[in-house]
Amino acid sequence: MQKRTVFLLQDTKEANEELLKLFSDTDEYKVIGMANDGISGIPLIADKRPDFVITELVLSGYDGISVIEKTLLQGVKTKFIVVSALCREEIVIKAINAGAKYFMAKPFNFDILRKRMDDIAEEKDKPQTVDLGLNHRG
Repeated sequence: MQKRTVFLLQDTKEANEELLKLFSDTDEYKVIGMANDGISGIPLIADKRPDFVITELVLSGYDGISVIEKTLLQGVKTKFIVVSALCREEIVIKAINAGAKYFMAKPFNFDILRKRMDDIAEEKDKPQTVDLGLNHRG
């Protein structure tokens, strides 16, 4: 099976590296790029065209919602998953309306994130879902 590709767009190098390590321990996913801000993230995502982008909302330059909107407007067919500590209802709705396929609150469980990614990859046109992390922390 060919690995699904992932681009990491988190607010710090450390957060990207932590996710990189988690993904490198899987057989299903391969990280093909990382950025720490929205301005540099958009052209990298457009160039690499990953299957998934794992983004934070709070980024320098363009925020995560702007990155989602601008990238999708360029015709890039990637699936955005937001992983953020910002999880007020209006922000979650705004992210989903911008095109995010899934929203997960920090702190998050990596196994659940991976399972949701598997589900999204296999079920292309299902409605988006939201996970506020209230039932499973860790």
